[in-house]
Amino acid sequence: MAKLESGSKSYPLDLKIASELMDHLAAGHETSGIALPYLMYELSKKPHIQDQLLSELSTLSPSLRHDSSAALSPAQPSNKNMEDHVLPSPRSIDALAFLHAIIMETIRLHAPIPGPQLRITPHTPTPSPTPHPSPPASALALRPTSSTATRASSLHPELEPFPLARRVGSPEDGNGSLILGLGSGGRMCVGGNFAMQEIKLIVADVYSNFRTRIVDDGGIEQIDAYTAGPKGKKLVLALERI
Repeated sequence: MAKLESGSKSYPLDLKIASELMDHLAAGHETSGIALPYLMYELSKKPHIQDQLLSELSTLSPSLRHDSSAALSPAQPSNKNMEDHVLPSPRSIDALAFLHAIIMETIRLHAPIPGPQLRITPHTPTPSPTPHPSPPASALALRPTSSTATRASSLHPELEPFPLARRVGSPEDGNGSLILGLGSGGRMCVGGNFAMQEIKLIVADVYSNFRTRIVDDGGIEQIDAYTAGPKGKKLVLALERI
């Protein structure tokens, strides 16, 4: 990035790397910024799920628990405590099945980007399994939406919120193959993997140390837009130290 700012022209590889990183960061932080409030909103309504999550988070080594006696104060610099704290490996956090199920169910119910993904047919008609050939370009536009697919009863027969027992360890749903909140395959969100790791680390850290309850959820309904955050643009929670 320093070379980019200095105006140097000898950085084709650096430019590609910087561009790729920017794509992942931009896509990842927007997705997680919407998913996190809804995840904490759902957990705050379900204390028993918070307890189950805490039980799983307690298996992490090193632990994410913070020393409550070392609470920060103006006379106590914050950097030292953060530098001394060793995080669990990304692999160990990613392996937490119950945490993963919570995130996937949140994404199913509150897709961060539920907007339609426009698809246009190619200029040259392609072979069709039906007697009718594919129409030329611009004659057909497909607009699949993740919010529709993730609520289809044929894919998700138990549509009540948070059927987590069914998701944990499930070869179909547990890995998210039928949950398209971040897309799938070559069309999936470019920042999806970064967002998942970011969400998992934040949720694991918060719920290793606190329980949450709702103080103000006014306007929590998602807006009707391509990127769908809360209408009220806020969610106020109380954090209670464990």
